[in-house]
Amino acid sequence: MQAIEKAILQTIIYFDIFSYPLTLLELQKWLWQLKEPDLLVLKNTIDHISEIKEKNGLYFLRNSEKNIDLRIQRYNIAEDKFKKRWLYFKILAMMPGVRAIFICNTLSYSNSRSESDIDLAIIAAPQRIWTARFFTTVFAAFLHIRPTVKKTQDQICLSFYLEEEHLDLEKIKINNGQDIHFTYWLDQFFPIYAEDNVLEKFIHSNQWLKKDLPNSIGSYATYQRQIKTGIAFRIIKKFLSLFIFEKFYKKIQLKILPQHFKNIAQISNNVVLSDHLLKFHDHDRREHYQQIWLDNCAKVQ
Repeated sequence: MQAIEKAILQTIIYFDIFSYPLTLLELQKWLWQLKEPDLLVLKNTIDHISEIKEKNGLYFLRNSEKNIDLRIQRYNIAEDKFKKRWLYFKILAMMPGVRAIFICNTLSYSNSRSESDIDLAIIAAPQRIWTARFFTTVFAAFLHIRPTVKKTQDQICLSFYLEEEHLDLEKIKINNGQDIHFTYWLDQFFPIYAEDNVLEKFIHSNQWLKKDLPNSIGSYATYQRQIKTGIAFRIIKKFLSLFIFEKFYKKIQLKILPQHFKNIAQISNNVVLSDHLLKFHDHDRREHYQQIWLDNCAKVQ
């Protein structure tokens, strides 16, 4: 099998796990571990791969044609989620210490299920990560928009915080760096709010993504998908910033944090509790998706 055929199959097999057929441009952007800028070469190669079919400009594994309609349905669901929670995203952006907000997981590429929650990743100002988490979680709880056991649909999950001076995330990859799900997950971070040059710093700090996704340029929000900051926004944010007590917020959060998070943090990086990174993925499924991908790739080699 040629390198380009292998890369195409590996890419489409990964997205098939999430029932997501790709356009030719998306395939080029997310092509796994192969730089190929020529769309015509991709198109001609795909036409000779029997395991891949095309319909309505979308490419998918044989017997996965049903995912075309599913992609459209999930796109519409994603649009509804954006509209329903946009005001809350803006409120969270006002919180002290918050320098950037990303949509992540399935909503970032409009592949949402109706029952799913909304995952956010937040970049905090230097030495303000515990402040950012304190205010965002308190306000989310006050507004009743945090997911619970009984309710997840459209709720906002705040489980990933980065400190602005420590944005390189390569160190938390698993499987000796062979972490396909984390790589795609991070590359699909969708910025809806970013101050100054924070977004550029984040992209620069994670240039290692280019090793696996050499054609990708990351995600950039359109004007309609950017949080606007007027005078009232800036006044509220500046006022709330008068209440920054980083050490106190850290102490109180660690005190009330469920013990199972602390236990997981001692044995894996599924949960990370530091002054530079806060990660609360106690049900981290990277290993699971990695194995499914490897098994499915083996079936077509």
